Amino acid sequence: MIYIIHNKFQKEKPLPKTNYQYEKRQKELDKKKKKAEKMRLKEEKKAIKPEENAGLPSEKESQPD
Repeated sequence: MIYIIHNKFQKEKPLPKTNYQYEKRQKELDKKKKKAEKMRLKEEKKAIKPEENAGLPSEKESQPD
C-alpha cells in the first residue's frame, strides 16, 4: 500500500497574479466607447434641431419693426 502523507509545511500553489494592465486597458476602451456614443448622440441632436425649426418662422421675422 502507498500512503500519501500531507505535509503541512508544503507550499500550496499560489493564486495567479491579477493582470492590472489588462484591466486598465479594458477600462480605457469602455471610456472610449462611452465618449464616442455620447458624441454620436450629441451630433444627432444637433442635426435634428435645425430641422425642427425649419418650418417655423423665427422670432425676428414674426416681429414687425
